[in-house]
Amino acid sequence: MRNVSFGRSIVFLLAGLALLALGNYHMSTLGTPPPGSAPAFPYLDHWKLAQYHFNYADFGFIKRAFLGTFYNFDPIAAATPALVLAATIPALALAATLAILLSRLENRTLAVALLLSPAVFLNIGLDLGRFDQINYLILLAVTLSPMRWMILFLPLTILIHEAALFIHVPLAVTLHVQRHGITPAVVAASALTIATTAAVLFLSVKPDMAALEATYMTAAEDSLPVLNSDLIENMKLAYWRMRGLELVPFVLIGLAALHILLLIRIAARYVGLNLLGVLLILAALAPLALSVIGLDFPRWCALASINLILVILLARQRPQPLAPAWSYAVAAFAILGPMGIFIPFPLIHSTLGLG
Repeated sequence: MRNVSFGRSIVFLLAGLALLALGNYHMSTLGTPPPGSAPAFPYLDHWKLAQYHFNYADFGFIKRAFLGTFYNFDPIAAATPALVLAATIPALALAATLAILLSRLENRTLAVALLLSPAVFLNIGLDLGRFDQINYLILLAVTLSPMRWMILFLPLTILIHEAALFIHVPLAVTLHVQRHGITPAVVAASALTIATTAAVLFLSVKPDMAALEATYMTAAEDSLPVLNSDLIENMKLAYWRMRGLELVPFVLIGLAALHILLLIRIAARYVGLNLLGVLLILAALAPLALSVIGLDFPRWCALASINLILVILLARQRPQPLAPAWSYAVAAFAILGPMGIFIPFPLIHSTLGLG
């Protein structure tokens, strides 16, 4: 039995990594690689590469600079090939962890369906290098560790990327409460996370754009203004972009929403619809709230989907019976390709010649 379980884990691991590579290859066909990086896997686009250069030493206390502060201590570590490698390792680690967790799911049909989900391995590959992937590793470490105090590492997710307040923090806290109850550690972690968020939002400096562009000449200039972004302006941009969606992208976003609804139905069979079960599902859906201030609608849908899958994988109670049709419906979405970042289901988008 142990050999069978190990063999299943290896199959899921190889399949997950293959899907990640496939998603990343598709991303490499959508643009040109930054100077010094690979033209194919592992492919890291300009937007994310630039953010690995953000650091406290050069620009003071700015958001998203926690990781870059370590990378930029050494010129060799700050070189493009090294940063691409640094971005790839967490993505591979996350994919490997998710694959092993999926291999242990008792419902084999559902496990395969979730493996094929356009929001998981395919989209992690498409969005390789995003700080979200590092924060998911922190979430998994905090949740899977038997040590309750590990939750105190949660504020780090905000220093890595402030959107973790919606993407990772609600789910990490709710999973901790489900497993351990309301502990002093989770209360302290929540307070520290709120304080860290306030510091990032209100105390971070606004760096000079000219200095940034002069320093990062090889980075995409459009990734730098995120350091000075205005909340109200972002809300306006998100509103007008949603209003300006044409029929096909709107339908594709609707398909992403349908995928989420299927996962909600499945997650409800695993956690129930008691108070804690409902809170877990709502926590998983928290990334969707970022649609109000961010333009990456497909990305928020993908992250909400990953969160719902984590609820299914990490739930600590026996699931109710699930008809195979629900798993087949989730698996069918694999034909659409990765869920996307800025453009919903970009494989379909490009196949239809929509750019």
